Amino acid sequence: MKNKVLIVEDNELIAYLTESYLKENGYHVLPSTSSAEEAINIVKTKNPDYVLMDIRTEGNIDGIDAAIILNRSNNFNSIIFISGNSEEATMNRVIKTGHIAFLQKPVRKEDLLEILKNN
Repeated sequence: MKNKVLIVEDNELIAYLTESYLKENGYHVLPSTSSAEEAINIVKTKNPDYVLMDIRTEGNIDGIDAAIILNRSNNFNSIIFISGNSEEATMNRVIKTGHIAFLQKPVRKEDLLEILKNN
């Protein structure tokens, strides 16, 4: 079972709640980050099975740019975007990342767990 998850989220409460229900369901959650650049480094060193990626992150690049970099440099595409931003321009960028899924905030725990279970 793939079960190692990295959460990239700038809202501490959302990161904490997501981590809690993932752990309750048997997932190993790496320490979360709010930085897309740090997420890239964590993926390279800790090899998570999945990344739950917010689009708006701290730092010089956003979650979409990080996903593109990870896909190109590490052939890593096990990214689930979680965002409140579903504007057309944003979604056009998301489509180009090779991601698994896009979930609109607020995320239903059942939806996230179903995606993880089936990928």
